[in-house]
Amino acid sequence: MTDYQFAGAYHTPAPRGPQVTIATALGDRDEQQDRGAALLLGDAQVLVVADGIGGHPLGAEAAQAAVDAVISVGRRRRKALLTYDRPKVLAVVERMIDDATRAVELVGAGFSRRVPGCTLTIAVRLRSAVAIGHVGDSWCAVDRRQRTTQHGVGRILDSSLPLVTRLDLSWLHIDPRARLTVATDGVSADDCYGLDQSDAESLLRHQIARQAAPQDNALAIVS
Repeated sequence: MTDYQFAGAYHTPAPRGPQVTIATALGDRDEQQDRGAALLLGDAQVLVVADGIGGHPLGAEAAQAAVDAVISVGRRRRKALLTYDRPKVLAVVERMIDDATRAVELVGAGFSRRVPGCTLTIAVRLRSAVAIGHVGDSWCAVDRRQRTTQHGVGRILDSSLPLVTRLDLSWLHIDPRARLTVATDGVSADDCYGLDQSDAESLLRHQIARQAAPQDNALAIVS
């Protein structure tokens, strides 16, 4: 039986801010190497997921270090994020990725081969826009229709932390009422399309019920 874990639910302080939920599933793996977090800044949100690279040592530690670094930058650069200014916000997202890269490098200090690594997807949700930073094959979907490119799903990753060879920075205008999903590749993006999954727990429960094959770690954040 697949081990299902509901990680928690968080509510924004803003009266009209969307609820944020996070859920994880272990799948058929021995260890959960997906990590995620949400930082709530009034009516702005920083959502981040990281997926430790399988087959490499300390994947969970690398993913956690990346997530912690992103949240730390979000706290320190709160004022810049709350300007809602596109260049300033994207600069903060790029700094988040830089700091996450350094944090993962520290986890892998002393490894000469198969260094620890992870994917990383960051979504900074503002009133009517979302800034996205994306490395690897984790993903982000807005209202089940707009989605960042999924690099190498089902194939070899073309980039991961700390050896970032491809980085995507995006700025999307969204309806303030739109649903935003950020998830690792253990969650099928196709399960988001055409479904009324209003929270992360419902999304993962739906996916687990549909899949009979062995499952990867999964982590989803829905806002």
